[in-house]
Amino acid sequence: MWRFVPGSRHRPARTASSSRLLAATAALLLSVGVFQVPATADSPSGDGAPVTSTVDGGPTAKSALAPRSKARAEYEVPDFDPQPLTRKQSGEAPEQPDPVSYAGFEPGIRALLEDLQSGTLNEEAFINHAYATLGYLGGVPAHYRDTAKVPQEQRQILAMVLGRELARLGHPIRDSVKHELDRADLLTPFISRSSLRLAPTPSTECQQASLPGDFQCLHQTSHFSVFYRTTGERNVDTYDGAGDPARGDVAGNGVPNYVERLSRSLEVSWTTYTSDLGYHPREDTDKKVAVFLGSPHVDSGVGFVQPYETADANIIHIGTDYGAGDEADEFYLPRHELFHTMQYGYIGIGLVFNPRDLNAWMEGSAEWAAHQAMQNDSTVPSASNAKYAKALDSYFARPGVDLTQQDGFGSGHQYGTFIFAEFLEERLGRDSIRRTWERIDDAWFPDAKSQIRDMIEDDYHSDPHTQFSDYWIANYQLCGGGSAADYGTYWHYADKDVPVWCSELRGTGSDSTFSVPRPAHETVRLPADTGVASGSYTVHGGGAHFVDLVGQADPSKLWNMAVRTMQDDDRRLTFRVVDWQEIPKRCYADDVSAREEDKTLDTRIGGRDCYRVTLLISHGQPDEDEEEGRWETKYTSLFGGSIGGAATEVEIGVQPGGNLITPSGRPSAGVGTTDLGLRHKPTNYEGVSVAGCFCEGWGIEVTPPGGVGQWAGWSHGVQGLSDNAEIVEFSTTATTAKSVVRLVGTDYPITVTHEYRPSSRPELYDVKVTVASEAPPGDQPSVVYRRVVDWDVEPTPLNEYVTLKADHDRVVFASDDGLAGPNPLTGRPWLHNSGSFTDAGPYDQGSLLDVDVPVDAVAGQPGTSGSFDLYYGAAGDQQTALAALGAVNAPVYSLAKPSTAGNPAGGSPVTFVLGYKP
Repeated sequence: MWRFVPGSRHRPARTASSSRLLAATAALLLSVGVFQVPATADSPSGDGAPVTSTVDGGPTAKSALAPRSKARAEYEVPDFDPQPLTRKQSGEAPEQPDPVSYAGFEPGIRALLEDLQSGTLNEEAFINHAYATLGYLGGVPAHYRDTAKVPQEQRQILAMVLGRELARLGHPIRDSVKHELDRADLLTPFISRSSLRLAPTPSTECQQASLPGDFQCLHQTSHFSVFYRTTGERNVDTYDGAGDPARGDVAGNGVPNYVERLSRSLEVSWTTYTSDLGYHPREDTDKKVAVFLGSPHVDSGVGFVQPYETADANIIHIGTDYGAGDEADEFYLPRHELFHTMQYGYIGIGLVFNPRDLNAWMEGSAEWAAHQAMQNDSTVPSASNAKYAKALDSYFARPGVDLTQQDGFGSGHQYGTFIFAEFLEERLGRDSIRRTWERIDDAWFPDAKSQIRDMIEDDYHSDPHTQFSDYWIANYQLCGGGSAADYGTYWHYADKDVPVWCSELRGTGSDSTFSVPRPAHETVRLPADTGVASGSYTVHGGGAHFVDLVGQADPSKLWNMAVRTMQDDDRRLTFRVVDWQEIPKRCYADDVSAREEDKTLDTRIGGRDCYRVTLLISHGQPDEDEEEGRWETKYTSLFGGSIGGAATEVEIGVQPGGNLITPSGRPSAGVGTTDLGLRHKPTNYEGVSVAGCFCEGWGIEVTPPGGVGQWAGWSHGVQGLSDNAEIVEFSTTATTAKSVVRLVGTDYPITVTHEYRPSSRPELYDVKVTVASEAPPGDQPSVVYRRVVDWDVEPTPLNEYVTLKADHDRVVFASDDGLAGPNPLTGRPWLHNSGSFTDAGPYDQGSLLDVDVPVDAVAGQPGTSGSFDLYYGAAGDQQTALAALGAVNAPVYSLAKPSTAGNPAGGSPVTFVLGYKP
């Protein structure tokens, strides 16, 4: 007797058997309930209880904003470079893997499978006991007998292993088994190879002799022999009248329309799988695929493909019973089942080690394949076209389980993995799914998870961690319904059936945080003003966990937040932080991520629209053990806030350093920027933040008495805070903001205070600037204050007219260089004009003002101090802007107008203003 020796691989030649394997193989004809309502597991808690822990603390000493990132490049498909496969690369088998767990199986069938794995039971004995367990041959030994009914999914696993063990047997042993089965009183029909070599179809296809079992009719197409009944139990609808020719209906030809439609579906999918996708069923050259409609071995409405070896043939069983009102779908179901015949061509002897894992990938990729075979077939009804996505709800309910988690048959997680196959198709190309099966065929001890990982790494030279992180974010934003602009450069599914997928979710994941169906997730509401929270979650291979962190929806509170991420030194996890305005639209330029053992990710949260942040924990090694991810959060400082009361016509975003431009989430009326710098509320046009550059800020130049040891300090949207600066105070209300920054130099420290408040005119905001030196009255320094702004005026940003009136003895220098740095010590730059000029442009420009700030003793206070007023604002035209500046007595100003019709003279629809009053 030929025995399997661990570490070897034997694949006997597959030749036709002269024996007729009766419906002993019916033992394997177990239904896969692909039409049953998917079972849904309880999702993790949706809206978690608020986190109430707090810590003492205030703003950190420094708060700098890095330069704005440019738009990310579009995703590029990695180059395909197929690598040598495992078995072809080496003739030596690796160490045998640990056997798959059959925990949860009934004790008898579990013992049978485990004894085969361990070698306690030889192959021939296993085959006999397996047939007996399935109820088709003799009695079952007590050790393998179950008193309770064996669940259908466990019978399916046993059938798969049985089919593979038959393939491993030498022909004398196989023939002996089949001879014994031939003598058994088994169920019909005959399903042997010989029974499929049929004579040409007679003129009346329902008058045939020697059809298998009690089938009455045979319909033959190019690649299929379709058996069916017209009367009795498990019959088909015999209607043969007018129908839809595009679906295969031919009236009055003696073939029921139902059979013709189903046969057409099979032929369409055959072309898709073989010609388009490059698959072929095993040994299809000398016979057709047999399809039994109304098979007694499957429930009505479902289908099953038995393992090839059980009959040396490709056989599909479809349960249908028109008389009982339960007819199988003729459009989707045959396409799903046919792909299983393709997959069996890749499943090798090693299946015995991972049948559950491989079955899960079989079902997920078969659903994907059915989609491929239907998506360009306009004849498929919409109700049938959606059936391949029926289990997405179950899949999204448990994102943290193994990628190839196998649930009960006909429903569950494994059917929902079609969306992972879809991801691979769109990211790497449709050949990537076939490549996983080719690797399964060639592996010594195959499991789908390892072959998927190897395919990504070796064939496409890509990082599985990156792919799985992008995969799960794509799933989370799947149903956001945004436009291409909303997704930006972030990868998302392009399949036209995305609305179909979302309709299958039936509200999964939708909650008060986002009314968008998405994978199950945890929700943590962060404590006000501290943001302190923590948690952990164990994620399995290829899975993910989501935590929605919800802050304050307060336009005056935008926090810098630290998200500390931790994992063991295996580093199987990727942590990713996404700041949403609304799914799928981000608040900021880029997600941030980490794979280190201990890494702190900096982000922001709060404001009117950006108070929701999602932390993704994804497992990028699907074939590795589960990993626990731990996280902590806290607010580190206020980043800024938006101000602008009902009585004003402007809205301003103020950073803690006193400079402008903060994220707000509300798109402008021009290019739709969600950054808030200086906004004209009546038109919703933005004046300074449109180009994605936080190019606005201030700086001071300090000259100590005697002119020795000049120094500077600043706060700027691009250059951040200077190294000698710290934020002492930052506070906001709905209408005011106050920033206090302390600067240390070569002489005495200086404090610069900016107080934003409404002015007497609704078009202008008054910014009171106070420069206070700690020097005694006799040692007061000379101070020059710079304010620089890059005008980007909607609706024609980067193409504006600018007027600068700088005729005042306190103005040290003025120019149009809005991209200049905030440090006055770097020189006096200009682009096209300096000093005063009128209506220059249109081109991209800004304004720079260097003004002298006398600091003098203040009665009753230590040190010296000086102050002046800036005015930021906007009006509907130039005349109104100038009237507002006149009303507040601001003799120095810059006006910025779009290059729209009627300008530069009129200043409509908006004129932006920066004013200065000593």
